Amino acid sequence: MANSVFGETPYAIRSDLDEATRGAWALLGKPGNWWTGGERAALVAEVRAARDCRFCAERVAALSPHSVSGEHDTASALPAVAIEAAHRLTTDAARLDEKAIRGFNEAGLSDEAYVEIVSVVSTVMGIDSFCDALELSLL
Repeated sequence: MANSVFGETPYAIRSDLDEATRGAWALLGKPGNWWTGGERAALVAEVRAARDCRFCAERVAALSPHSVSGEHDTASALPAVAIEAAHRLTTDAARLDEKAIRGFNEAGLSDEAYVEIVSVVSTVMGIDSFCDALELSLL
């Protein structure tokens, strides 16, 4: 497809999928309700940093994510609680529990700001997973 958001590919990517991805990707860099465009772009970088984060890997391997302490390999200057939320959602979402969410709240992250992080993380993970599955470069 000419001018595909995915660049040159050996695959025929449906135009509606290309357009939807282009639109979703563009929205990631625009201000949301709780995060600026720059902060949302930083969240994208954190999703990708989480994939290779040593602390996240240790936490995933642990019986309980609460039993491991350490620091994330970060890619931005976002508040630590936002980085924690983005990394947990990216690498270990199935074990996010009320204790973790309340910890985010106690560290200053509102439920509303957390929901926007969930939106950014899920969008990036969907697009990145598509690229990974087709062995395409990440956007």
